[in-house]
Amino acid sequence: MTRVAGILLAALGALHIVLTTAFNHESWARWIGAGLWAAVPPPGAGFTPDQYVLWLTLGSFGVPLILLGLVVADTARRGGSVPAYLGWVVGAWALLLSVVLVAVPGWLVLVPAVLLIRGARHSASPSRIEVPSRSTVD
Repeated sequence: MTRVAGILLAALGALHIVLTTAFNHESWARWIGAGLWAAVPPPGAGFTPDQYVLWLTLGSFGVPLILLGLVVADTARRGGSVPAYLGWVVGAWALLLSVVLVAVPGWLVLVPAVLLIRGARHSASPSRIEVPSRSTVD
């Protein structure tokens, strides 16, 4: 469950960046045409469309979501577990995002959040706790 949750988190983060970039390709074309260096003006009196696109793509939670998903998936692949609070916090964030900004698919993040919580509970169940044998204690 935990590995699937990590893969879903990474996929949702990547999907967010790819789709928002595709829908805003005009801004990206301008930035690349300007050489990328300082292509987006710093915040000033107003919020420009390019600043909006920057925060929607590279400045969004897409990149951290990818990283979080990869770390979670790798931890599970190695046989480790992640704490349940990670799922609770990710779930609360997704729920709040979905309530405040209804038009976004933030509710999709609830799926990996539930998987993280269930995976943490499963790995902490008494049947999964390994008791060291006498030979490994010495």
